[in-house]
Amino acid sequence: EMLQRAVNRAESVVRDIQDGIITLSRSGRVTSVNPGAEKLFGYGGDDLLGKPVSMLFALPGGPPVDLPVLVKASATPRGAYLRGLRRDGAPFAAEI
Repeated sequence: EMLQRAVNRAESVVRDIQDGIITLSRSGRVTSVNPGAEKLFGYGGDDLLGKPVSMLFALPGGPPVDLPVLVKASATPRGAYLRGLRRDGAPFAAEI
């Protein structure tokens, strides 16, 4: 019962937080998105499931980002900024 309450609490935090949260498979494909990510990128969650992360992020002024680049950037102590790509093609600064 305590475990289920902890799981429910974690799920509600991920669901209700305004920040975008995206989870990826080891191959760099989207496995889940929260409502914040849906709003930020302009996609419905089902539209992103199974899609490559490279359709959502690029290096500033550069090419799309694949999973190894994203992992390396996210491992920096101060975080990193990438160029997020909205559904309509509009870029935005994305902190990871």
